[in-house]
Amino acid sequence: IDYILNSYIKNNTDIDLRILIQIGFSLIQLSDSYPEYAIVNEIVNLVKGNRKKFINAVLRQIIRDKIKIKRILSTLKDLDIKYSINNEIINEINKSGLNIIETLEYLNSPPVFHIKTNKIDFSTSELINLLNQSKTYFKFHKDFDTIEIKTFNKEISELLIKNQIYIQNISSQLVSIIADNYSKNSIMDLCSAPGTKSLNIALNNTNKNIFSLDINYNRLKMLNKTLQSLNIKSIYPFQADASNFKYKNFNDLILADLPCSSLGTIRKNPDLKYKDIINLKKKKHDIQYNIIKNVLNNIKNNTFLLYSVCTFTNYETEILLNNIRKEYNFKIINLDDLLNKFEINFIKKEFGYLLKPTYNLNNDIFYISLLNF
Repeated sequence: IDYILNSYIKNNTDIDLRILIQIGFSLIQLSDSYPEYAIVNEIVNLVKGNRKKFINAVLRQIIRDKIKIKRILSTLKDLDIKYSINNEIINEINKSGLNIIETLEYLNSPPVFHIKTNKIDFSTSELINLLNQSKTYFKFHKDFDTIEIKTFNKEISELLIKNQIYIQNISSQLVSIIADNYSKNSIMDLCSAPGTKSLNIALNNTNKNIFSLDINYNRLKMLNKTLQSLNIKSIYPFQADASNFKYKNFNDLILADLPCSSLGTIRKNPDLKYKDIINLKKKKHDIQYNIIKNVLNNIKNNTFLLYSVCTFTNYETEILLNNIRKEYNFKIINLDDLLNKFEINFIKKEFGYLLKPTYNLNNDIFYISLLNF
């Protein structure tokens, strides 16, 4: 937007005026819901004095140039401008092995939401009936027993409040499935709150003990409230710092879905497009490294570590695990068959798997690695 607006307003234009003009430009160019004259009138009425004339003149000129602007936007070659995204993210996409254009198109597409029912007092079939009755668009992913929606309505919001449904992207669900498949009797879920992975496992397998660790007391409090309302006894939440907690005598599976740059979720978090990615990925890498190193210094032999992050930077994925390998021996578990079973696109890397955008699944971009120490 600013690329185009620089032809209409000066760089030193007051920030409040610039924001109003950005809003007007977006509505004029991208929305068919409002008449152009109404857009101009509403925005002009938000300012006083000579500012009215200025904004009126700029927006009306943008309307006159509407076709020319569309032509300029359609022929843009600079990807950072065309997709309104930090150039460093484009570099990260390129280094990850993902197709640049396909990934940028995907990350700029509208988000969707994957919904699962608690299966205790509300089933998937009941949710489907409710959505049909309210004439809400949805898509059913049978392999994941998951409903995909584009927007929330009153009924969906009420179900969330009552803990009858919860939101978990399909990539995140795959992490839960892998954890359930490879654990024997217990799972230690690090950085677990708000607890959807633990919840997913517990609702599908009540025989496993799940220890849900998180440093944030308020987030754990929310998880506890959910568990109490559903009367789930197999999840044990507790507050601890994963980077210094002692995991003595634990030798089953540790689920490490750790804090990351979250670039794989840009569709739901578009503000990430403008973050300082270089410093962000380094900061998250160090947090991840310290947590994993602490885990490996405390666990018994023959323990599984399921590492996952919702990002695609090499620094938080392959480089991180390569740094771990310099100090610890581990075996990489092959997940090809499992991922193929769920028909999700992936790039197989040296240490793990980068889950690519799979359009019929609408999954976030994740990195997953299952290691045995």
